[in-house]
This record gives sequence, C-alpha cells and structure tokens, in this order.
Amino acid sequence: MPYFDGQSFIKNVKISGLFRDIPIIMLSAAHDLDLQVSKMPFQVDAYMPKPFNPTSLNQPSIKY
Repeated sequence: MPYFDGQSFIKNVKISGLFRDIPIIMLSAAHDLDLQVSKMPFQVDAYMPKPFNPTSLNQPSIKY
C-alpha cells in the first residue's frame, strides 16, 4: 500500500466510524504470525499465513 503499512491501515479502519464494522482478514508471510497479531494495537477478525490455498477460505475459522 503506498500510504500505509498494514498496522496503520488496520488502525485507521478500526477507529473510523464509517468502516469500523468491516471485518479484516490479514494475510501475512510473517514467520511468527500469532506473536505479530497479539502485539497489534487493533485486532483483526481473522488471519491466514501466506502462502495459502484458496480452498482454505472455506475453513470454519474464516467466517466472513
């Protein structure tokens, strides 16, 4: 993204009155994704590690 990194984008979406209820699914190539997500000031609704299989979007953990 040209103007935000992922965390800045999530922060702006979550504090926005207009977009705060939109679910955020984070895709990341980070090695320790659980640790990275737990340190974020704003929580995502779901996350998946990259690379991922598109059929995994049907998993029960991805409810959006």
